[in-house]
Amino acid sequence: MGFFDTFALKSWFVEGLAVSCGGPKNFPDKEFYQVYFGTALFYDYDFNDLYVNLPKHNQQFRYALYGRFIDYLILTQGSSVLQDFLKAYMSNPREIKRVFRDIFNREPGELLKGFEDELEVEYHKP
Repeated sequence: MGFFDTFALKSWFVEGLAVSCGGPKNFPDKEFYQVYFGTALFYDYDFNDLYVNLPKHNQQFRYALYGRFIDYLILTQGSSVLQDFLKAYMSNPREIKRVFRDIFNREPGELLKGFEDELEVEYHKP
């Protein structure tokens, strides 16, 4: 991938992949869910970020959320599909929405809804 193309990569994916693969995963669940449920999140339909109104002041929460979303994609779609997405996205970094739809066969909002449902389930586990 070209040097300038690297600037087109979305931070939610780059940072989410970094957190998912190597950490840090030290954001306490209790604090994560306090921020998560205290913020009315809205999908970013342009997919520049996962949500359009993430708390700007809390980078640790943002990265934890990104990592959990990548973990969710691996869990529900499989690591090989995520690898296919990574390769296709790096080849077309300015076409994230199209590449996402092509690889996952779903709109980003559909998987984000499933992700939110999974967070609800995880939060209510005993």
